[in-house]
Amino acid sequence: MKTFKMPSHENMDFVFHIETYTTNGNTYVGIDCKEDDFWEPYANLTVNLDMILDFNQAFIDTNNLDEEFIKYLEEQGFISNTGLKRQSGFVLYPLYTLNLDKIEEYSRWKN
Repeated sequence: MKTFKMPSHENMDFVFHIETYTTNGNTYVGIDCKEDDFWEPYANLTVNLDMILDFNQAFIDTNNLDEEFIKYLEEQGFISNTGLKRQSGFVLYPLYTLNLDKIEEYSRWKN
């Protein structure tokens, strides 16, 4: 299993995990981190909104992930912005294309 490091969190290793949301089958991607030899959930990369998406698309949780983290994932080729957005509450969530082949290389486990 490959891991990746964030420039702002160089002391931590990160991996993805892939599942599907049970309500509509959309793709869920979570991020786990390893600290002190233990894997723990770090963040949800995706959010599930009220529309069915292609398996390689997801809305990214810009409400809880900082811009630097998302930019890094884009630069590394894990995700790419489609330019589309959808509102939920007070947040406009951007729709991204997921590079699932690359994400799976850095996945600890998947559905």
